Amino acid sequence: MEAKPFAAKVPKRTARVEKDDRSAQLRNLDVWVESLRKLCSEGRELSAGVDEGAFEVCSAAVEPKKENRRAREHVVTAFSQGLMLASASRDLGEALVRTLEEPILTVGPWSMGRSCLENCALGVWLLDPTLDSQTRATRSLAFRFSGVDQQRKFLNATGSRKKAEICEKRIDHLVSSAAKLNVEAVIDNKGRVAGIGKRMPAATDLVSDYLDSQGAYRLLSAMVHGHSWAHQQLAFVPVLDENGEPVESEKQSVVMRSLRKGLRPAAVKYLLVETGRGIWTLHKTVCTLFGLECQALEGAWLELEKSLRGPT
Repeated sequence: MEAKPFAAKVPKRTARVEKDDRSAQLRNLDVWVESLRKLCSEGRELSAGVDEGAFEVCSAAVEPKKENRRAREHVVTAFSQGLMLASASRDLGEALVRTLEEPILTVGPWSMGRSCLENCALGVWLLDPTLDSQTRATRSLAFRFSGVDQQRKFLNATGSRKKAEICEKRIDHLVSSAAKLNVEAVIDNKGRVAGIGKRMPAATDLVSDYLDSQGAYRLLSAMVHGHSWAHQQLAFVPVLDENGEPVESEKQSVVMRSLRKGLRPAAVKYLLVETGRGIWTLHKTVCTLFGLECQALEGAWLELEKSLRGPT
């Protein structure tokens, strides 16, 4: 976790003391990350039951069977989309854990946390057990359109015009499929398709509505977008002199404070609890929708919470 200060030389003794202090402050880091890893592992075990059963052994499989064939296709697609997002959330949770193992990274963890929250919110939005089949099918179509539209933009940006045209045909097919369910396309002021049923909600709104983590998502987004105020609070700490005071230097009448890469324990705990809550919420939704037992999953979440409530 050591890095050379930006603007000042620090006596060796100071560097050693800071290292010792930081080690004491983060003495429980291994316990925290292991708790998050266990939560991801329990989520993986739980989701395996859904994947292997291919919906037939789950109570949720009754829902698409009650609808006509067209609606059933999109409802089952929503199930698949949600389960893929659950898998992605666990992968991102594991990636977050690895950034907090030696050699510890100080910027990377926040990007993993943000991506995980977004995947979790999307998953809950698609798998919400309170949805009727029509609403679930509409959400699936809206999500599919958004993905194909982004793929089309990517292909145009890379000069793959012929492949982009295939995406345009896929969009036409989605619009046609939606019309058979009496779901209309959203047309923008230029006459182009901008959504199906409705525009895809913004990620910030999904995280706010389904995870109640808007503040965390905005903070992590600030890190991803490179804002200095977020970097300075979450990924860097002041260099201290022998008296424990910040090291400062003056250049052209501007006072500059020296920083080094480092993590504040309170910030790490905040990141882990917000990420863990997102993973827990999505997988609890999977349990509810597919009629699965979630005692082990809940136990892992409570263990993570307990470890983060303990001493820093």
